[in-house]
Amino acid sequence: MLKQKLILTILFTSACLCASAQDVIVLRSGEIITCKVEEVTMQSIKYRKADNPSGPLYVNQKSEILSLRYANGTQEVLNTATADNAIGHNDEHLNPADDDAYSYKFRPEVRALFDPRVGHVDGGGGMQFVAGIQVGSRLKIGPGVGLQWHNFYDDGVYSFGAPIFLQARYDLSKSLIAPYLIGQVGYTFGYCDSDYYEPFYYGSDGYSYNSCYDNEFDLGPFFQCGIGIAGKLKRGRLFMDVSYKWQYWNSSHYTSPSMIGLSIGYVWVPRK
Repeated sequence: MLKQKLILTILFTSACLCASAQDVIVLRSGEIITCKVEEVTMQSIKYRKADNPSGPLYVNQKSEILSLRYANGTQEVLNTATADNAIGHNDEHLNPADDDAYSYKFRPEVRALFDPRVGHVDGGGGMQFVAGIQVGSRLKIGPGVGLQWHNFYDDGVYSFGAPIFLQARYDLSKSLIAPYLIGQVGYTFGYCDSDYYEPFYYGSDGYSYNSCYDNEFDLGPFFQCGIGIAGKLKRGRLFMDVSYKWQYWNSSHYTSPSMIGLSIGYVWVPRK
């Protein structure tokens, strides 16, 4: 009889020690979860259940959690004043002004470009895609590709190209509607087609004539900088900016053009 009591005491003590060696999450619904906490973020707690330590990774929003007790005995009570009252937390409870509410740092964006008639630029436009990455709280940087076309010099010159570039965008504030600075540097693969007219004089009568040459040349490096404003949404940002662009032309007849452009676009902020 004494031996059986000793065995039961040892088993009970072992069970208590095993339980105390685990993290414990107490939900607002009253459920108690024994687990191993893997990661704690600003918005959520990620864990694996104690009975399946190599199993799936679970995620609970902090708004669903009343307290968290770690295996070392320390305990964290979540701030009930700022937590959501609802138990069923979803994306609508996230603050759209806080990009940190989303786990991924990948910030892809797509933009449409419009170049109005300015100086010798008769018009143009294009599309761009940027694979941006969040760096810190305000800076986004990443490579991009695009397509573009322009008319120059009273419809006498046409350019077509595919720019490859590096873009940096810096938010001047973290408000819902935030101004930002943007810059690009890259290389445009493409060409320009034009009819070049060169005056010459014929005979001694003093009359001037024009000779026409078909002139094709390659595009090259470019630089662009601008300022814009962005409005933050639940799952992304809408933006609009105005920028100055200088595009190199490998031409003996035309100077490299400067352009003022407008662009509108959307940045998608994915969430785990």
